[in-house]
Amino acid sequence: MHAPLVVRLTLPLLRRGELALARAAASRRADVAVARRVLACAGPERRFARALLERKANLWLLRSDQRAFGGDFVVVDCSPARVEDRAALVLELKQGAPVARAGPSRHQVRNAAAVVAAAARATGALRPDAPFEVLLGDPDALLARLARARRA
Repeated sequence: MHAPLVVRLTLPLLRRGELALARAAASRRADVAVARRVLACAGPERRFARALLERKANLWLLRSDQRAFGGDFVVVDCSPARVEDRAALVLELKQGAPVARAGPSRHQVRNAAAVVAAAARATGALRPDAPFEVLLGDPDALLARLARARRA
């Protein structure tokens, strides 16, 4: 497996669009086209990302490489001051599906650990071997669950 790309999403970056997102993730100009393809956000994903970032300032949201089979997003709750105390949520958005925990055997998230490690290396917000949980479900249902939670 290739090293997965991840990029931390911010509201200004989301407003600037996919090319800005790709430039934030790609270290070389030649890689921007690939990054643009694998990090692109469809309408429901973009709406989910904006809504989450507007509601939960303590959460860092990272877009996952769609070739990596590591979910759609990685969420890191940055409330704990110590990086060692932070965990991640890997989210797989499924329109109309109830929120449920998923195991690593599920095809779309089989490489979630590698994506979490890539998120850690890219941001320093958590350890590469940080614990994580995988949730899948409807974007609105996931958003409601995360908005209710004290900690992600």
